[in-house]
Parts: sequence; C-alpha cells; structure tokens
Amino acid sequence: MIGQTISHYKILEKLGEGGMGVVYKAEDTKLEREVAIKFLPKHILANSEERERFKIEAKAAASLNHPNISTIHSIEEVDDSVFIVMEFIDGVELKDKIKSNPFLIEKVIDIAVQIAEGLEAAYKKGIVHRDIKSGNIMITRDGKVKIMDFGLAKVGKGTQLTKIGSTVGTAAYMSPEQSKGEDVDHRTDIWSFGVVLYEMLTGKQPFKGDYDQAIIYSILNEEPEIIKNISSELHSIIQKALSKDPVDRYQNANEMLADLIDLKNESFTKTYSQSSKLKSTAKKKKKKWFVPAAILFFIAFLIVAYIYFNNLSGENETTTERKMIVVLPFENLGSPEDNYFADGITEEITSKLASIGSIGVISRNSAVQFAKSNKTTKEIGKELGVDYMLEGTIRWAKAKDNQNRVRITPQLIRISDDTNIWAESYDRVLDDIFNVQNEIAQRVVDKLGGTLIEGGLQNQSPPTKNLNAYDLYLRGLSNINSGNNLETYVVASIKLFEKAVELDPEFAEAYAELSIAHSQMYWFYYDRSDDRINKTLINAEKALSLNSGIPKSHLAMGYYFYWGKLNYQKAIEEFNIALKLQPNNAEVYFGLGAVYRRKGDFNLAIQNFEKGCEINPLAVEYIRNTGQTFFLIRDFKNSEKYFLKAKEISPAFDLSNVWLANVYVGWKADLKKAKEIVSNSYSNRDFLDVSFNIFVYLNLLERNFDGALKELDTYPEAYENSQFRYTPKSQIKAFIFGLRNETKLKKENYESAKMEIEKIIKDNPNDERLHSALGIQYAGLGEKEKAILEGKKGIELLPLDKEAWRGYYRQLDMVVIYLMLGEYDKSFDLLDYLLSIPGDLNINTFKLDPVYDPLRNLPKYKTLIEKYSVKE
Repeated sequence: MIGQTISHYKILEKLGEGGMGVVYKAEDTKLEREVAIKFLPKHILANSEERERFKIEAKAAASLNHPNISTIHSIEEVDDSVFIVMEFIDGVELKDKIKSNPFLIEKVIDIAVQIAEGLEAAYKKGIVHRDIKSGNIMITRDGKVKIMDFGLAKVGKGTQLTKIGSTVGTAAYMSPEQSKGEDVDHRTDIWSFGVVLYEMLTGKQPFKGDYDQAIIYSILNEEPEIIKNISSELHSIIQKALSKDPVDRYQNANEMLADLIDLKNESFTKTYSQSSKLKSTAKKKKKKWFVPAAILFFIAFLIVAYIYFNNLSGENETTTERKMIVVLPFENLGSPEDNYFADGITEEITSKLASIGSIGVISRNSAVQFAKSNKTTKEIGKELGVDYMLEGTIRWAKAKDNQNRVRITPQLIRISDDTNIWAESYDRVLDDIFNVQNEIAQRVVDKLGGTLIEGGLQNQSPPTKNLNAYDLYLRGLSNINSGNNLETYVVASIKLFEKAVELDPEFAEAYAELSIAHSQMYWFYYDRSDDRINKTLINAEKALSLNSGIPKSHLAMGYYFYWGKLNYQKAIEEFNIALKLQPNNAEVYFGLGAVYRRKGDFNLAIQNFEKGCEINPLAVEYIRNTGQTFFLIRDFKNSEKYFLKAKEISPAFDLSNVWLANVYVGWKADLKKAKEIVSNSYSNRDFLDVSFNIFVYLNLLERNFDGALKELDTYPEAYENSQFRYTPKSQIKAFIFGLRNETKLKKENYESAKMEIEKIIKDNPNDERLHSALGIQYAGLGEKEKAILEGKKGIELLPLDKEAWRGYYRQLDMVVIYLMLGEYDKSFDLLDYLLSIPGDLNINTFKLDPVYDPLRNLPKYKTLIEKYSVKE
C-alpha cells in the first residue's frame, strides 16, 4: 500500500501490525499533517454486527481529549476498508524503552503519573481500554506519554468486540477476570497498569509462562516476585494494583494517581483523592510477620511519643494539626514614605514562615487587603480560613549619626477566642533587622508547634550585609507589588534591583528578582529581544550560584525556562525545588498551574491553580486564571463561579469582567447578559492594554457594525495587542467593510493593516502573532500563496504541541485565512479539530461570530453544530 492514496490520505510507510490491524504512517493531504492509520482486521469487517458496534465504540473513544491519550481524528470507510485516523506520534514504544535502558525510579513514577492521568480521563467518559500494555504506550521525544489504541476500547458495560475465547488483550497483561472471559470494567486496566509498572521497574513481567495458558494460570494462582530496592510505598502501589480480586484493587484511577503524585513529590498535597491511602492488599494469612512487627512498631511509637511530649515547652501549643496563619501588614508608625519598608519586613517574615511545612501561611497578596481593616479578628479569620493572626507595628527612627533604629512590636493572636498568646517589642539598630525578622518567625513557629528549620531560623545568614542594597531591594518589591501599569512598574523595579546588586554583588535574592522582572518584560511582549532573555538567564544563574537554597533562585530559573524558552519540564523541575524549600509558596503553585496549562495538561493546571488559591484566597489573578482554565475546557459553570468570585473581590472593570462576559457568550449565547457585565464600567479601560476590545467584539456578535466602527474610532489603541494576537484596528474595519460589501474601503484598510504589520515584523521576525496577522491581511487582499505561507509560519513558530494556549490562536488564525481564501473544507477540518480540544473557541461563539458566516449554508456546518452542541 506504500505510495497509495486512500481518500485524502497518502500512505507513506508501515509502522506495525498486530491482532487488531495494520498501522501505516500517512500524510493527510487536506490538513497537510502526518497521521497514523489503522486498518481493521477482516474478522471485524466480515461481521456486520461487530463492525457497527466497533464504529459506535470508536466514536466514543474519539471523544477523548487528553494530552496523554493518542487523539483519534476520524473513522473512515472507503470501499471495503474501515480505518481509524489517529495522531501520529514521533516516539518509541514503552516496551522498547524498557528493553534498551533500565529506568530510574523517578522516571518510572513520572511515566506512571502520566498513564494514570490518561486513564482517569477515559474513565470519566465511561471508556475502558482493555489492552493496556507497554506496547500500547508511546513515549515522545520530549518525554510525554501517549496511550494508544483507545479506538478498540469497550464502552461502559457494553458487549466486548469479540466473543469469549478470543478475548481482547495480551495474555501477560490480562487481569484475572479478563483471563476468565468475565465482564470487565476500568479495574482491569488498573491491573494491566500494575503489570506495566512492574515491568518498568524490573525489565520483566510479573506473570510468566511459555504459552498463553501457562501465563493465565500464573495470573490466577501465583504472586509475582517481590521487587528489591524500591520503597515500601511504591511496593504497596504495585501490590494494590495487582490484587487478584477487583474489590481489593484501586477502585478508580484517581486513587492510584494520588498515591503516585504523593510519591513523586512528598511536599505536594494530594488534591486528586484526599481519602486515598497506601494500603497493602495481601492476605493476612500470608503475612505471619505482621503481628510481631506491629507490636514492635507500637512500642517504638510509645517511646517516641513519650520523648516528644516530655520535651515540649509548657507554653507551646501541642496539637499536631496543620495550623493556618495570616501575617497582616505591619502598620508603619513612622513617615508615610517608609510604608514600603514596613511592607517589605512583613513580606520577609511571611516568607520565612512559608518555609515551615507544618504551618499553612496565607499569601501576602491576600493578607494586604486587610491592612487597616475595620473587620474583627474573627471576621478576618473566617474569610481567610485561618486559626492565627500575626500583626504588629514598625517604626523606623532615622538618626543623623546613621545609628538608625527600628522598633517592631509583633503580636500573635488565636482567633477562636481572640486571645493574644504572644507579644514582644524589639528595639534594635537597623543593622540587626535580619536577626529581628528571624527571631519573630522563630517565636511564631515555637508557639504553633511547627517543625523547626534545621539550625533554627535565628541562625540563618542575612540576604545582604549592605542595608542600602536591602533598602533598594524592598523598594523594588514594592514597585512589583503595587503597579497597575505593569510595564512602567517592572522597568522601575529593574533599575532598583540593578542598583542593589551593584552595591552588593553577592545579593542572591536581588539577582533572582531582577531575573524575574526581565522575564516579565519578555513574556508580556514589552521586549522580545535576545538581550532581554539573556539577562533573564544571567541573573537567574547568578542567583543560583550565590544561594541555591532559597526558593526565589529556583523560581527565577523556572520562569526563565517557562517564559523564555517554553521548556516546561525544566520549569516544572525548578518550581518543584522551590516548593520543597517553601511549601506554602502560592506563587510556585500558580507558576506550576500556568506551566501545565501551556503544556496542555489542563487538569493538573486547575489542580495547582486551586492550591495557589487556597494559600492566596483573595488573589484576583489566581482566581481569574483558574476561571480561565475552566473556560478553556468549556466547563462554563465552574468558570462562572471563579469569575464571579474575582468580581466580588475586585468589582472594578478588569479582565475578570471581560472573561465573565465571554462565559455567558460561550455558555448560553447570552449577549444581553455579557453586555450588562461590561457596560457599567465603560469608562475604565486600563485592562485593554493587555486584552482586547470587548465592546467591539460584542457589537460584532450582535451584527451592530455601526457600533463596532464607532468604538474602534474612539479607542486609540490596536483592537488587540496581547500575548495571543496582534490585530490592528484597520483589520477589523476591513472585515466590517467586507461584510457590508464596501470593496474599496475593505481593500484600503487591509492595505493599511498590512503596511503596519510589515513595518513591525522587520524588528520582530520571530513574533508568531505578526506572521499570523500578516497572513490574514494577505488573505483579505486575495494574495493566496503569501497568506498561507505566513499563516503556516505563525504555526511553525508556535505549534500546539509547544504551547497549548497561545498555539491554539495560531490555528484559529489559520482557519480565518482559509475562510477568506474560500478553502472551506480546510476550514471545517481545522475547526472540527479545534472544537475537540481545549481552547477559546466554543460552539456558541462559532454560531454567533460573523467571521464564520461563509460556512453557514454549507452541509458540514450543520454537522459540526450537531456534533459539538451540548444539551442543557
């Protein structure tokens, strides 16, 4: 078949062959992409009942959309052939990786986590794989796991594809119930997953035999050899997955995933399944050593407990529950110009407490909202969900002889009974400020019974010995934390951090903050130069070389990999190191959420965003990003919940309102409610610097073209200038004039937009937004070849597998280019794909947006609407 073209698929090479068909690599000539095609075996094709059942089940499997599951693009019938068109994966089968190289434990767990995430996504749709094995799992070049062959799955409790006696599944990986030809559910996949996990750790399968029946006998009657040199926790996971009775196994992939994540990162909270515990499932009669071991353990426990409780100070709180605390902004009793100093000291104390894993610390961004609040202690405690509150005052007395003194008076309050359980006054020279911060944090830890940092907080080295450098550092932090116009404040903070490191070239924290500030300039498209990203790396490396033991250094390097290089795995590694050093760092959780979202793992993104919201419950940015992520997976109900919460905290007109308006458009096509959300704050447009003009957009959806033009004329900026798109006003005007059949004005405005972008792109040749935008202008002017070339250049610079969110926009722009050029089939195919994966496009927007008007009278339009419409 090599070289043949079937439908619009040109067969390139044979990839493999098995009991369920032959697989070829092919070129999809319509979408110009590589795909994999599996032709079904004759025994399925010959039986009309099985053939029809397969189509139904494969269609259900095609609905799966997860980064760890190979995507099924379509099911095709040509003449007497039925074949599945799948994502082509450039990688290696796991079974071959196992043969070639033994895996480190860390890599095994990483792969296992990804498999579990893929399986869980399938189970939520009621789909069971039934043939999980190392040969059906691919590892891409960048380490991403892809589970293959869900197209041969069984849906829910439906009939199996083949009769008993020819059960689907490879013998060595079959569960006991599957081996006996009994009905199976998702727990059979968990068994097979356990076999794969065992195989990765040992290089061999747990159940052996020279032929299938011998293997099945082993599965039903024997226990696998115990794996040496692995932790008891990992052993328990495998043992539970390989329990012969399905009741004793993990009952869902969530439970197994929780234990794997817990193993992967001990500091990571189990947010998938709070109730899941690692339990041995072996029979009691096979553990004769259990009773004496338990007795010894109990005696040891009593000894440890006796020592612990007899060494506790009488004034300490002795409860072992994780206590939550908020550090309210210390009140500045000195000159108003010293507010930044009081804020900085508060943040430093908060940061020190955040490194204590047994104490939960609310982030500064949430705490600052209660500065000089009239709310009672209990009201604040209830709103933030905390048990304790640390507050205080600071006075910086500046003397002419440079013997500046600082007086800090902190007090720790137990919220349940509004009792002051500790207070103290520190009157020191300014040189002693770092010791004071440590002493305050240490005393709080002592009072709350937290786990002490090795050596005590009081013995930690100061970040700098130069107080002038520290003063500049605090001023820089103040700029970062208080700016409305991001670029202005980031530029100002960069200058302050640069002066700080000039005064003290050994100041690691200042280098880290300097690196992060440069990262922000690059990521938010204020400066996309190579020089800018090089400064990010240089300063992050300097911070790490000076002090790799502070979380800020790893946070800076994480942002370099994330914002600067789109190297998500490296970013995750750095963020996780920062998290180990500071378990209560909301910014790290937020960074992890953002990275996973860009990586295309939206479930892990939400999980980390929600953890960040827990630590920083009043941070509008965290809440809004959680809502955005739910929007991208089209979970509009949860999206609305988060945006309403953000709006409640910050009623001012900002991005939360813009996104909430989009929710009502995408969810219910409710343009009236969307306009109500934004109309009350019509005059406040600061958000447009980083977003798009929502007023133009809503007018376009209503077909109010006069209103859209009027809005464009009154607003001085581009229609959209964000990290996702660059859209000149003239492009939108050209589009509107085209809808009105005003050909001359349409052409003039596309020419104007083209000239504007061609001028900018000379200095920014690698800006994928500009290439996509230029392609649209060429399409508007009828220059087909140039339009397609530029559109593809935008995709090439930022493909979906490199950036799941921004890359989605490059694909959307390609849809527009194809539409404008009359390539409607290509538009439909690409739209079908984009509606099947997470992204900003949804079916109601597709119905309303005049961009898609050329498609509305075509047969495929109705098909697409029916396919993706959700009945409420």
